[in-house]
Amino acid sequence: MAEGHKHDLAPISMLFSKSWNLFLDRALYLIVIMIIGAAIGIAGVLILGLLFGGSLFASFKSGAIDPVVLSGAGVLLVLLFGAFVLFVSTWINGSIYSLISAKQKQEIGESLSIGIKHFWPMLWLTILNGLIVLGFTGLFIVPGIYIGVAFMFVYYVHFAEGARGFGALMRSKDLIKGNWWNVFGRFLLLIVGIYAVAILLMLLGELFNAPLLFSVVSQLFSILASVYAMAFSVEMYHELAASKGVHKPEVVGRQWKYAVLSIAGYLMFGLIAYSAGSMFVKLMSSIPTDETPDAEQWQEFLKQIESENGNSNFEGLQDALPVLN
Repeated sequence: MAEGHKHDLAPISMLFSKSWNLFLDRALYLIVIMIIGAAIGIAGVLILGLLFGGSLFASFKSGAIDPVVLSGAGVLLVLLFGAFVLFVSTWINGSIYSLISAKQKQEIGESLSIGIKHFWPMLWLTILNGLIVLGFTGLFIVPGIYIGVAFMFVYYVHFAEGARGFGALMRSKDLIKGNWWNVFGRFLLLIVGIYAVAILLMLLGELFNAPLLFSVVSQLFSILASVYAMAFSVEMYHELAASKGVHKPEVVGRQWKYAVLSIAGYLMFGLIAYSAGSMFVKLMSSIPTDETPDAEQWQEFLKQIESENGNSNFEGLQDALPVLN
């Protein structure tokens, strides 16, 4: 992949230090927003389940509703659940990215309000990002990894610079250009470090025979590690943005290239699925279906049934069975 002009990044030790300072400044507010999102999500799902799921089940049990109507209502309920979860997750993610990206620390209420205002741009950006990355992954994995790294700053670009949709994707890619391997290597080092600590906690739990305690500690560490990873990401974004300056990315003509490559990836997925399905059908068709158990297996089966239920109900059953060779 072409890399373009390279800009030297600050030493990684400085990046970890800046990320730590940002983590200490924003971690509590970020965790509170996560808890608020989880509480709203759980409460909403429970309320929807009790109001609609309970009444549907009661109607089905009493026979007051047609099974076909019940099936349709069940599908509608699942869609309602999905829409609610999508709304809450997009809103909370927007609030989190707004808080972590802001130059000045925001209050929790302010971040939640901004998350609501940016719901539709965030949703569109998430869908667009996911579709392109998944499509590129269909082109034999490697392009998906490349474009996934190139697009990892899209949400910070959106909140810090106001870019939206495809423009935010291209701005993120332009920031990465020339430093893809540096960015990838730094994130890889961060991920390896987080997993190393997680494995250490698991081993300590086994060593001290306290798996439950260390399981709780591991969950807390996972939450804190995710917050630190966001601080790490936004500090790297600020460093790249400072080195390349703020500018509006070129998007004219680039949409078609990404659209064509993404569609090619989905076609590749379809081709692979079709080939795998054809191979499976051929494999299943090659297995004989007229094989029957031999006489010894039938005798053992009958003895087991007779010992459990008595002989009277099975008299003549053996004679009625087909002749087995």
